[in-house]
Amino acid sequence: MRTATSPPDRGGPLRLRTGGTPPGGCGPRTPLVRQWEGRRLRSSPGKARERQGRPLTAVLHDHRSGLDPGTVIRWSVQICEGLAAAHRAGVVHRDVKPANIMVHGPAEAAVTICDFGIARLAEETGTGLTATGAAIGTPTCMSPEQARGDRRIDGRSDLYSLGCMLYELLPGRPPFTGSGLSVLSQHLSREPDPIRDLRPAVPAELERLVLELPATA
Repeated sequence: MRTATSPPDRGGPLRLRTGGTPPGGCGPRTPLVRQWEGRRLRSSPGKARERQGRPLTAVLHDHRSGLDPGTVIRWSVQICEGLAAAHRAGVVHRDVKPANIMVHGPAEAAVTICDFGIARLAEETGTGLTATGAAIGTPTCMSPEQARGDRRIDGRSDLYSLGCMLYELLPGRPPFTGSGLSVLSQHLSREPDPIRDLRPAVPAELERLVLELPATA
């Protein structure tokens, strides 16, 4: 499994890690550690330390009406930095969603992006589809190009998915709901409802930024 980690103080290096998946955690164990420092990506053999924490799905379960906007902003900065490091390394995640984001450390201030397995599957197959023709990804956060099964997927797809995930964190529900096929159709055909219609306490500027991610991806 690959993970991308961004330190909470933004003063340390960004890391891309790839390796096996230990039981009960998203942290990798072998065999390659890729570390992003400044403008250089360094790769070396090694054992990556398993990270303890909990996925954002568990956090959402405890905050069914949405999370504190300030917390969402702090996490989103780290997620953007981690995705930027991955994209500079030529890796598109393809499955950015709450279950693949771990929060950990004091006050759960640190973020780790987990499970780049779909990125690896897409690299191996050369397409955005499984062997049975199903689109690769998770419907609630899937970009339109993934829903269509496009062969060429770039970092903009991750930005779309990030926008969908951040949307869910604020009012406590994803931008589109329904069955899997219905959600995929909505990604292709409609805009999400304004976040502030669901949770008026969300700052208007934050709503604008989150809604712009799917619109510009």
